[in-house]
Amino acid sequence: MQRFRLLVDETGPPQTRFGKEVHFPVRERLKLLWMELQCAAFRVKPEFRCGFRIVLNRTCEPVLSEILDRLTTIIRQIHVRDGTAKAVSVGILISNTFWPVIRQCLAQHPGDSKLVEKSCRLLKHSMRCVPDLFKPNVPDVARTLVTAFQQHQHSSYLYSAEILANSYASDPEIVPVLTELFNQLSGIGLQCLIASESKLEEITELVEDFFGMFERYLRFAPTIVINAPTLLPTLRLWSVVIFVQQKEAVEAVIAFIESVFSHIAETKKVGRRFVDEQKASIGQMLQPHALQVAPCFVEAVFKLIAVVPTKYVQDCIPSILEGVRSAFPQEFANWLEAGLGHLPPSVGSKAELQKFGEQILRGDDAQVYEAIQDLCYRCEQEFGRDMEGMYSPAGGSIFKLAFQGSFTEPRPNRQRRQKEKVMPTCTCTRLRRLLCRDLEAAPPPST
Repeated sequence: MQRFRLLVDETGPPQTRFGKEVHFPVRERLKLLWMELQCAAFRVKPEFRCGFRIVLNRTCEPVLSEILDRLTTIIRQIHVRDGTAKAVSVGILISNTFWPVIRQCLAQHPGDSKLVEKSCRLLKHSMRCVPDLFKPNVPDVARTLVTAFQQHQHSSYLYSAEILANSYASDPEIVPVLTELFNQLSGIGLQCLIASESKLEEITELVEDFFGMFERYLRFAPTIVINAPTLLPTLRLWSVVIFVQQKEAVEAVIAFIESVFSHIAETKKVGRRFVDEQKASIGQMLQPHALQVAPCFVEAVFKLIAVVPTKYVQDCIPSILEGVRSAFPQEFANWLEAGLGHLPPSVGSKAELQKFGEQILRGDDAQVYEAIQDLCYRCEQEFGRDMEGMYSPAGGSIFKLAFQGSFTEPRPNRQRRQKEKVMPTCTCTRLRRLLCRDLEAAPPPST
């Protein structure tokens, strides 16, 4: 490990840290860095240094995880311009070294969710670094993700599919690959979610990345989503997954729901001065599917209000209902009436509920928000009365303990849609500078 620290750490004078390593070309230096770390960590025989994959096979998962973290940090510090010799050199490094090792990690450690996530993070930043030069690897990446997801339903594979769509959805050569990838992953994920309908709180990461994948593909490759056989069954799941209270999961679910309804709402603007024709065209194709699920979904939203969701979810409900109202203005009144019928009778008299309904049906943003908050408060009071007499040893009611927002806390070590937590930039600043200098001075690769 000492040699690795000399290369990366910020401790000690610069001439001691790097020494003769400065003269290595970037590809050789990074390969050496990786191999030296593994060899030093396990005291393997020198002959393993020439067998990179043999060394990888002998590496235990905790150390391999650290290696992936450090490589991700390094690749994040490399910025290249398309067409330069530096870009070509980095592309060769990623295609010939990083991607094969990522693939091997996924094949050899399929059951380790932490290692899978770190491998997928390295894959993400490798793609983003040189997307054009990484393009030939995309079919192989797609096959690897499908095969791995069939064996273990780690949500990281779905997130990697999102990054592929983000990077290559506009490339007509890659669209067929993305289509097959989306259909395969969404089919497997849908089966898993349906089989776990009664315990979705145990697989919130899968919920998050499943609906996150749908939202991202609808944004960048809408035709793939519209033609997917999993679209309608996924929309039907709205009425179930809306009850998941984990913050990142419900964020992804609501983002997809709002995206669908906003596309459909755009169709109501056709003929007006400001209209997104492409968005309206997509909404026209989504409308028949959403029309089948919207009535039950609106009822599910009011059932959710009745059981007192977290404060975060309460704040999201007004925008959800406004989205449904904008998408289906003619049908919304009947759906709203049916939904209000699912609230506890003690929440309000018939006249009061009618007033709330008028606010939600015809009010502006502030009026809709006020009505929903009032209904949530009344349901909370009703729920509190039902729980009266049930107290914790600390003196607080079970109700208060359950709904003070504990379910909205982010998952520990989650590095997805949040800003990713990586090693401090300073740990690799000097290494990055040397890498960039070598790459800029490197002669063009021979053809």
